[in-house]
Amino acid sequence: MKNLIYSLVFFLSLLSALHAEDWGPWRGPRKDGISLEKNWNYKKLLKNPKPLWNFQLGKGHSAVATKGDFCYSMGNKKDRDIIYCINNKNGKEVWNYDYACKAGNFAGPRCTPVLDDDKVYTMSRSGLVLCLNAKTGKKVWDYNVSDGKFAKLPKWGLSASPCIEGDMVILNAGEAGIALNKKSGKVIWKNKAGTAGYATPHVFMRNKKECVAIFSSKKLFLLNLKDGKIVGDYDWVTKHDVNAATPISFDKYIFIASAYGHGGTLLDVSAKPKEVWFSQNTQNHFSNWIYHEGYLYGCVGGTKGASISCINAKTGEFKWKELKGSEAMLATKKELIVLDKTGKLHIVQLSPKSFKSLGSVQIFNIKKSTYWTMPILSNGKLYFRESSGSLLCFDVSR
Repeated sequence: MKNLIYSLVFFLSLLSALHAEDWGPWRGPRKDGISLEKNWNYKKLLKNPKPLWNFQLGKGHSAVATKGDFCYSMGNKKDRDIIYCINNKNGKEVWNYDYACKAGNFAGPRCTPVLDDDKVYTMSRSGLVLCLNAKTGKKVWDYNVSDGKFAKLPKWGLSASPCIEGDMVILNAGEAGIALNKKSGKVIWKNKAGTAGYATPHVFMRNKKECVAIFSSKKLFLLNLKDGKIVGDYDWVTKHDVNAATPISFDKYIFIASAYGHGGTLLDVSAKPKEVWFSQNTQNHFSNWIYHEGYLYGCVGGTKGASISCINAKTGEFKWKELKGSEAMLATKKELIVLDKTGKLHIVQLSPKSFKSLGSVQIFNIKKSTYWTMPILSNGKLYFRESSGSLLCFDVSR
């Protein structure tokens, strides 16, 4: 009988693991902002919003990367950036790695650590790129993209997360990006010096070739992934040069959007980038859009009044717009997980038909804080972070 019970427990734990997933790259395993996690139940959180643990990272907006029993994030304390590895079962620090870096305006790092194999990659607001051993925190290599004046820092410092593709670490730095070898940190290709945007590079297929979109300070650049050659560009000038949201690709299209009264556009990039539609009503600041089954979901508006919206991706037609004050968002196959400017969590049905709230609960009660960081759902746990440094982890496993 004991053997039968042990076997059943083992089978159930294995089944649970099969429905869970690590969250290594920026925006998740498929780099689309959608979690396919099945080992979770949002009703558990709505019923009892008590965190499993609360870790103080320091100031910043970095989200979380996860692998197995560990999660990784960043913060800034006393003008030093700190990269953390945390045991996600109990919230205890495993290791940290720190270096001098001014906290700056909108204090702290905005890059989210990225995991690839047994390494973790980061980039500071001043341009220091690091590769660390994910198990020990020991430095493998470093490279400063601002050395030699290649990367002219934008007004609020570099913000993009590294993008790992094959053996490359692709960075939004300089005018139109740079690629380093992920094993050695040596330059594979780089474009001319200039001022970067704030958005993470995005790899996509164009005419059956791998390309990368770099949303720079004044343009969207399309590059051959292999050699960094520019194969297309599209002018996109915004107030304060704030192009911060990751480009979204599907079929032969790329969607980009910016705030400060600018808007969003769908581009056909099969040849020279060509506007399909433009709408000032689809402006957004830096919360990333999510594409799902023909529709785009995003936080439309600025930091003081954005609303969760659903639009037809190919026409720009609004289907619905709700929850004014929304700041950050993640999707599952059936829900949107939304954090608003008061630190309140909203669970919303993922559907273009109509807006439907599935419940809400107050997660944070911290005044004078911002909640711009994307929530992360991984391995039965939900992570939320606010700008002064609290990283909350909730057990939402079934």
